[in-house]
Formats: sequence, C-alpha cells, structure tokens
Amino acid sequence: MKEISCMNAAESAWRKMVLILFKPFDFAKWITLGFCAWIAYLGEIRGHFNFSSFGDNHSKHKEKINAFINALNQIFNGDSGNIFTRTAEQCHISVNLLTGICAGIAVVFFIIIVISLVLAWLKSRFKFILLDNLIHDRAEIAGPWRKFKICGNSAFLWRLVLCLISMAIFMLLLIPAFSMLPWLKSMLAAKAWLKPDDTVIDCMVIDGLFVLAFGLFFALVKFFFEQFVVPVMYWSNLKAIEAWKKFLALAKVNLSTFIRYILLYIVFSLMAVGAIIIAVLATCCIGFILLAIPLVGTFVVTVLLLPVFVFFRLFGVELLAQFGSEYNIHLPPPLPQTQAIPTQTEPPALNAS
Repeated sequence: MKEISCMNAAESAWRKMVLILFKPFDFAKWITLGFCAWIAYLGEIRGHFNFSSFGDNHSKHKEKINAFINALNQIFNGDSGNIFTRTAEQCHISVNLLTGICAGIAVVFFIIIVISLVLAWLKSRFKFILLDNLIHDRAEIAGPWRKFKICGNSAFLWRLVLCLISMAIFMLLLIPAFSMLPWLKSMLAAKAWLKPDDTVIDCMVIDGLFVLAFGLFFALVKFFFEQFVVPVMYWSNLKAIEAWKKFLALAKVNLSTFIRYILLYIVFSLMAVGAIIIAVLATCCIGFILLAIPLVGTFVVTVLLLPVFVFFRLFGVELLAQFGSEYNIHLPPPLPQTQAIPTQTEPPALNAS
C-alpha cells in the first residue's frame, strides 16, 4: 500500500472544493448545496448573542443576585411546608399556579424533544445527500433523499442510542455532586463563601475528571462517525454498526495516521476560524448580526461559508480514498468507447425507498 498522507488528502479536498464550487460558479448549485449543508449541520452553528445587558447598572445586578440567593436560602433551608410550597411562596404565586407552570414546562420540554428528534432524523439523511452531491458534483435533493433512506435511518438510530448512553453516563456522574448539597446549604445560610471540606473537594475533582474524560471520548466518537463512518456507510451499503466495525479494523492498524489527521484537522479548523473572524471584523461584524437571526441567519452564514463546509466534508473522504478501492468512494474513470463493459456510476449504497 502506498504511503498515506494527510496533507495530500487536504490538498485533494481543496482542489475538489474549488472545482465543485467555482469552476464554473453556479449560483443555483451553490444555494442547493448550501441548503444541504445547512440541514446537515443544523444546530452545530451557534447564533445566540445578547447585546442588551452591557449597559445595565452593576448595582442592579448585585441586588438581583442577593435577592436570588435569599430566595434559594428560604427554599432549601426554610421550615414552612415542603420545598414545593416554599418555592411557590418565594415566587409569590399559588401552589396551583406553580403546578400549572411545571406542567406547561413539561409539555414544552416534550415538544422540544420531538422537534429535536425530527431535526436529528433530517440531519442524518442530509449528511448522505450532501456527501452524494459532492462526490458526483451535482445539486440534487429528491433523488438522494429516496436512495439513502436506509443509511440515513441507521445513522439516526445510532446517534439516538449514543445520545441516550451519553446522557445516562453523565447523569450517573452527577450523583456524587449531591455530596455538595450540605456545603451549598451552609453557604446560602451564611450568605458568604465557605471553604468546602476535603471530602467535597476530592469528590469535585474526581467527578470533574470523569466528566472531562467521557466528554472527550464522546466527542471523538462523534468526530470519527462524521468523518469516516458515514462515508463507509455510503460506499459499502452498510448500517452504522457494520460500518463502525470496518472502520475500527482500519483504524487499529493505522492509528498514527488518524492521530495525525485529528491534529491537522484542529490546525485547519483554527485557521478557518481565524479567517472567518478577520472577514467578520472587516465587514463590520455583519456575520454576528446574521447569526443573531434564528434559522435564517444560520442559513445565510452556511451559504457564505460553504467552501469551509465542503472542504472539511471532503477532507476525511480523501484520506479514506488513499486506503484503496475498498474505501474510495469516487467515481471510476470512464472506459474507452471501444470497451463494452459498462461503468459503475453510482455507489452501491443507493437504497431505494
């Protein structure tokens, strides 16, 4: 096998990004690919900025903080009724109204979960639609939407299971935090900072290290899935678990290559962020203003930054292609007209609904 080069993968990804988006430039194609990237990365572009609080009076903030601390002290350390009734009392509302508010919050929370699941399902399907369009240098939605039904649904289920597992682990890691409750209650009662005892400090440090370790682990799992497992699913017509097995077998014998890829990916990401910040400052922070507009702003920003999204999507694909035809999801070159053997123009992952 020839030497695997992450830099060659980056150069190839850059060249193909330029060819797809600029040679020639097609506005309709750009918008369609931008829409696919917007859905595929929906929620991963943050656009929440608050410009209203910079001029607030510091003393007013201090009064609000003191009032909030006093209310918490009464809720946790008060002796009238239970914690629910004390909460209603501190909020100056009736218990029935607080019950209704809690029920309303539960309904809103349920709606948010349903919407999040629908968006996650759409994102999973559009990951393959975007990849298919970049591989074939086209801009279609309807056809790939039907073809990648099985792969998209498998990716969605895998992400859902991973999310549930990660939530369960982090909830378990929160259990040791209950040992801090007596310390927090004592600070609320004293309305001052109190040094925690050694047991609380040890618990906080150990729990924090576990949270950091698991957070890094799940971040790497998500990264490898997006960069490599999705292309393996696309080309080999595999579901998520089978694609993971195939990728892990490859990564096991090429660990140093994938470590170099992660480091180079971080470097390119920092370079991209720096270039974007310079561009935003040069345009009088118009980009930040756009991000402050829900959905529409993120769509506009995604379209404007489409070359960045395309490059990073193709980066992992180009690295996989160097491991041989089994991982090369590019179209084969056309055969001479004298040959009667038909060429394969679609990857076998095209799943009809």
